[in-house]
Amino acid sequence: MQLNHGSSSSAPPAAPKRESGQWSARTAYLALSSMSGFIELGGVMFAARRGLPIPSVIAFGLTYQLGALFQNPMELTGRQYRGMVAVAAAAACASFWDFRLLWISLLLLGAGLQGLREEAVRRAPVGTLQKRIARIAGFSVAGWLNPALVIASSLSIILIAAVLRRWPNQADQTTRPVRRPNLSLFACVMVLHQMHYFAYCYALPILFLRVHGLNPVSAALAFAIGWISYSFAPSVLARVPTLTVVVAGHVGVSAMLLFAASNLHNLPMLLAAWFASGFGGGTVFGIRRLAVEWRTGDTKATLDMWENVGHVLGVLLAICLTLVASRVDILFLAAAGLASAVASILAVAGYFRWGRFWG
Repeated sequence: MQLNHGSSSSAPPAAPKRESGQWSARTAYLALSSMSGFIELGGVMFAARRGLPIPSVIAFGLTYQLGALFQNPMELTGRQYRGMVAVAAAAACASFWDFRLLWISLLLLGAGLQGLREEAVRRAPVGTLQKRIARIAGFSVAGWLNPALVIASSLSIILIAAVLRRWPNQADQTTRPVRRPNLSLFACVMVLHQMHYFAYCYALPILFLRVHGLNPVSAALAFAIGWISYSFAPSVLARVPTLTVVVAGHVGVSAMLLFAASNLHNLPMLLAAWFASGFGGGTVFGIRRLAVEWRTGDTKATLDMWENVGHVLGVLLAICLTLVASRVDILFLAAAGLASAVASILAVAGYFRWGRFWG
């Protein structure tokens, strides 16, 4: 009797190939996450270094947030995201002659990068803490951003995209219709939460550079401080009852923002308030967890979409306020009001649900 060993000998290599693909996709995702931090904060710091008016500086931060909308609620194909990155590189080249073209470059680069990052995470899921650490790494070097580095970043993203193409996924080549979910309680809460952060966050690099005279590298590192506490908040506060952690966290961040507004010219106090506010802002994990516990029917994709909407609305609010007031303390006051609104809405909702404001 002859035995056919062909099928058994060819089976084992499939597992190492799959593991290699997952490792490559995970590495690509973390690299893109780091670049996202570099591009988002770097654009703001580039505009601040050039001495642009405060609303114009904040408008550079708007580019990355608008780019997120091309990934959710819209979703383009992998080819379209790659095309955006290529055009972004060309616009960055042209920005040597007119720096305002860098705004267009960062918009396209942010959109393409976030689409490709989603493509990577579909192949190999990555933990939230890992993603945030990668973002912090990008923030820490954002002070160096200039047109040449935007071009280099674009080319690097194109290379990463080429690696991802080795493990094709049909979903990457399918354009999905724009999401139109219903506006729920937790959608409103998520929008307000994100607005509170983006109403003031881009004021910090301006303060670090223009008021406190930090060099770009030190200013970028100072900005990263708040993200350290934000990143570890879920681990530190995970055992606190969900409603309590969200309500108390937003009351706390509101207090820290009011404290920061009164100490904008005191760098140690400002940094302390910025670091402490990260724990309150980091309780966003509780909003998602509460939606699950209350069985609201809000999916992760839906809350992600409202999160992106909140980013854009928060930055637009900051631009509008600084056009009217031409100072940054008003941004901290507005952010404190928005955080208080989140705490109030959920506390009242908890009372009507359970007869108490926490728990």
